[in-house]
Amino acid sequence: EELEEQLVEGFEELQAQQQRWLTKAGFEEFESIKKDGNEAFKAGKADHAGIKYEQARVALQSHSRPWSELSEEAKTFLNKLGAGSKDSPATKSKEDYRMTTCLIALLLNICACRLLAHEQDEVNKKSKEQTKQDGEGTQAPAEEVQ
Repeated sequence: EELEEQLVEGFEELQAQQQRWLTKAGFEEFESIKKDGNEAFKAGKADHAGIKYEQARVALQSHSRPWSELSEEAKTFLNKLGAGSKDSPATKSKEDYRMTTCLIALLLNICACRLLAHEQDEVNKKSKEQTKQDGEGTQAPAEEVQ
């Protein structure tokens, strides 16, 4: 239930962040940290991935700004993306720099990471139980007193 509450809070946060945007530098920092988290996740390192995803979330929150607070340079960059300018990267659109777009993908990654962590915890728990059982079965019997 606690995890579900955290996820609901995260999605409620989306509504409040709907009109916030990232600058090019902020987006690149966010993507770099998220990429590190993705690599850790692929390697099966749930704890490390979780830390990176939380760092990406902090970077996202600290770099996002309402449109009115963006510099003219940032607005021009984003507007060129929206217009499909040949100066802009072909794979990115203006919408990719919206905070909510980034946050949705990040929250899904965090969900997957927590599921992996839970699965790993369950495997470790079973392994410890098996080791304990194996240890009890291999102990030498106590010597009889005569």
